[in-house]
Amino acid sequence: MSDYHSAACDVMKAAYDLGQDGALFRRAFKDVGIDVCDIQNHVVGLRDDKVYDNITVSSEVSPVFLYTLSTKEPLKLSGVSVSANSSTDDVHIVLTDQGWDVDEKEREIFAEGDNLVKAEIERNATASIIYIRLSSESTKPLTDVTLLVSAFIL
Repeated sequence: MSDYHSAACDVMKAAYDLGQDGALFRRAFKDVGIDVCDIQNHVVGLRDDKVYDNITVSSEVSPVFLYTLSTKEPLKLSGVSVSANSSTDDVHIVLTDQGWDVDEKEREIFAEGDNLVKAEIERNATASIIYIRLSSESTKPLTDVTLLVSAFIL
């Protein structure tokens, strides 16, 4: 692994940690001939029905989380409910099928809305990966955001 490649990986991890759009960084590195590493293992995974609190969200900080929707049987219609709340402003939620470092035009959006979204997801496997992006129109950081993800089967 070259020093440039290693540095690019570190920049991608830092961009993720800071809630920045990873697609911009990935594209910039690609334009100068640097392939970045897959930082999938760096993305924070969420557990079902566990409350995560003190998350920071703003117009410039948009954290992304990973959730694996799983059931014992494939070919079932199931879904996920995601709530994200702050005492000071609305939290925008987007559920997609692609990671935080993929261009928006390449992502399928399952659901989008403020504070609470639900998505029905048809699956052909026993597990589906869902990416959850939080954002806010507030220029002042919301530091008290709570997040809860719950699965359901139809």
